[in-house]
Amino acid sequence: MKNKVLLVVLSLFFSGIKAQRVNDIKEGEVEYSVFFGTKNNQKLKEKVSDSLKVSGVGVSQVVENMISSNKGARQVVKFSNDRSLSIPEVKPDAKTKKQFNITQIVLEKRGVYYADLSKNVVYNEKTYNDQDIVIKYNISDLKWNITDETAVINGYKVTKATAKYKLEKDKGKQIMRDVVAWFSEDMPIKVAPMHFYGLPGLVVKLETKGISYLLSSVKGKKVNVDYKINTKKMISEDKYMDMTNEID
Repeated sequence: MKNKVLLVVLSLFFSGIKAQRVNDIKEGEVEYSVFFGTKNNQKLKEKVSDSLKVSGVGVSQVVENMISSNKGARQVVKFSNDRSLSIPEVKPDAKTKKQFNITQIVLEKRGVYYADLSKNVVYNEKTYNDQDIVIKYNISDLKWNITDETAVINGYKVTKATAKYKLEKDKGKQIMRDVVAWFSEDMPIKVAPMHFYGLPGLVVKLETKGISYLLSSVKGKKVNVDYKINTKKMISEDKYMDMTNEID
């Protein structure tokens, strides 16, 4: 019992040191370790079958290879004051015979995220159904429930928050999904993965729909977060949901 108490005290102590180190950082990079996975292999097989127009043993082998060779990936978010920018690293070997990194492919498919907290928006530039689009998310539309649950993750004292977000539409019905975030109020850096902004601190861990993000580092440095949004390609979140419904 004494050892457990000591570990907790040390964790809180070192989390305080980390908070002091980044407390004055206004510009730099946040790096996340990302992993995409699914427990429902049968559903994954069906999706692969539909995509490749094949079935049977071939699909099972493809899925097994995908799962066995899947690795984590890293996602870097550059930030400066109220703005942040996340551009996925494109790795040409992610789909070769030697490597089929599902996580890396998912990150590339999700595209670029550019957040401007002063304007309460996150822009997601991506290709969807062979169309280049820019989805505009209003940060305040995501209603976070900040709980009383706390923990220490990777040395950071964090608080748990939950929310529901729009995933897609199916036959006209809006499908919602849960997202769980652990954020640190000790650090005023308001950075998050994807479009999951709106919390009063740095998101240290985030989990939703088979993908998880875990903070690995925070670095203070000069960065360029200037990014030109193609306003001609911009659509609202609701319009994007309608597009997902049209694909079904």
